[in-house]
Amino acid sequence: MAAVAGAPLRELAAVYLPALRDLPGTQPVDMTDLLIVGAAASRLDRLIRPPGTSGGRPAVTSGP
Repeated sequence: MAAVAGAPLRELAAVYLPALRDLPGTQPVDMTDLLIVGAAASRLDRLIRPPGTSGGRPAVTSGP
């Protein structure tokens, strides 16, 4: 569990910490690009799962 939870932190460290950035040869993503990717991902999520849907899971209904 700790390995899975720590993976994103290690990936971010490899991109943003200068000492670790040299190992894989990465460059930090600037804020503009990060916002563009975030907006695109949010829009794509809305296209795949429109608001009001259960995301592929059966809807919970009450009643007889």
